[in-house]
Amino acid sequence: MRRELEDGAAEARRIRAEQPELIDAVLASAETIDVASDYGMNLRTLLAGEYVSAKSVGIAASLVAVYARQQQLRAERATLVPGFLAPRGTKVTDLDATVTVSRIIDCHYGAKTLLVLRTDGNQLIKWFATGVRDYEPGQWVQILRATVKDHDTYRDQDQTLVTRATLEPLDPAA
Repeated sequence: MRRELEDGAAEARRIRAEQPELIDAVLASAETIDVASDYGMNLRTLLAGEYVSAKSVGIAASLVAVYARQQQLRAERATLVPGFLAPRGTKVTDLDATVTVSRIIDCHYGAKTLLVLRTDGNQLIKWFATGVRDYEPGQWVQILRATVKDHDTYRDQDQTLVTRATLEPLDPAA
């Protein structure tokens, strides 16, 4: 066990010496975590010190996953095509898309489902559907029809807002 710890520490020192910018980028990713959350507070407290106890190694190591997720999101955003799918009021039909966000929102008048879809042309579509819709991120769907309601820019990403959409799940094996 002691030998494994020494080997791990030697590997960490080697990476720190060879790729200091990577270590700095991973550490900087902690700034994106909400400090109001327990996780964010624990992470910031841990990184403010000079020593990480064995009990806290898991929290420190989780920062690598935070950094990896940020890099993945950055890469996905880089492939998005700027602009909107169609002008307001236009009817769109027969579009294949992938669900990127599926979130249930409790409202005063009942539940709504927020779906963000990425078309095969790498444009984003946002749809607020009444009621609970059963879609999962990564699921392929076909937009049989929808009406473009508006255009929006969220976090520097152009999104086409649609209404009255009809979706059909696609079989990934097809």
